[in-house]
Amino acid sequence: MYNVIVIPAYEPDERLISLLETLERSGFTRIVVTDDGSGPLYTPVFIRAGELGCVVVRHEHNLGKGAAIKTGIEKALREFGPGIGIITADADGQHLPQDIIRISDALTSYRDHLILGVRDFSGENVPFRCAFGNRITSTLFKFGTGIACSDTQTGLRGIPPRLVPLALSTEGDRYEYEMNFLVEAVKTAPLVMIPIETVYEKGNAGSHFRPVRDSLLIYSDPLIRLGTGMAAAGLGAFVVSLLRSRSRD
Repeated sequence: MYNVIVIPAYEPDERLISLLETLERSGFTRIVVTDDGSGPLYTPVFIRAGELGCVVVRHEHNLGKGAAIKTGIEKALREFGPGIGIITADADGQHLPQDIIRISDALTSYRDHLILGVRDFSGENVPFRCAFGNRITSTLFKFGTGIACSDTQTGLRGIPPRLVPLALSTEGDRYEYEMNFLVEAVKTAPLVMIPIETVYEKGNAGSHFRPVRDSLLIYSDPLIRLGTGMAAAGLGAFVVSLLRSRSRD
């Protein structure tokens, strides 16, 4: 088994190129980048990604992170064949090259496990909405599955070959996709959690995450899947209300 890195990218900047250059120097030659409808202004970034040896696949319009991940996985299977492991990573500089490599190494060692790169949210540089939102999703996840996971929202994941079909069939096209996949994956696969660096530049200004709308997506369907009932639904409504109030600050 060998691993392919899949990077969903919407309106990326030079941080994506820097990441790709470092990965290439480290020996990673199997990378798929999905242009999720970024538009002509960002074409030079994706041209450069292709020059660095990446496979670039494009959405004509923005379809969302989940859709971009699934498109990237489908392309990886066509380009590199079945039986591959998938490493998903973000394009906005939050995932350092050395941490991506560590997740890939862990996936090679734990071939039937789901690997998560987990962050430490206790630092002063972590934006409130990120720390608080992850704390709530982790609590709901533990309540619904019985599994403790300190970072349910991490985008740095190692997906073993046996979970690749699930990754492609999981519902959701935007930020809810990653939570939906995690909820389903842990039903059959044990977790391995690898600590990674927590990187938030300028309050996470480069993120396209919308606190209210995307929190609604993340909290709604997984609550039903986890069967947490009215109490959790009420908690989810409280979370969204609090995030809405903080987003106005």
